[in-house]
Amino acid sequence: FQADDGIRDSSTSRGLGDVYKRQVPKAEVEKVEALLASHREFMKETHSVDGDMQTRLNSYSVIKAAQMVDFTDPSKGMTGNIIYILSEHYETPDGLNMHLEAGNSWEDIGSMMEVMMTYGVAMGVGEKISAMNR
Repeated sequence: FQADDGIRDSSTSRGLGDVYKRQVPKAEVEKVEALLASHREFMKETHSVDGDMQTRLNSYSVIKAAQMVDFTDPSKGMTGNIIYILSEHYETPDGLNMHLEAGNSWEDIGSMMEVMMTYGVAMGVGEKISAMNR
């Protein structure tokens, strides 16, 4: 599929995804990164990026950035917090539902929920409206 703007989009599916943004104090970074590493292993063991289209995971990413005091003026420095954005995109709603079901058996689900409730800034489930893929 080639979008009107010439950017290749490998899937015509809108799919569904979930996104979690966390603002984590520096003192908790090691704990959160260990949990994210555990989540990555869980994802690798229970999800497929090339299997059945109905439950396929199209993308999984975690982005980490130091939080600026004022992003319009970098000279003001950093807050000391780290921002993490976890994004998952599934080909169909069935994939997201499978993920939610599998998550209930993940040994660290309680810790992940605690981190999301403690440090979560934004969380949501949405559909893809644009993509730029290689």
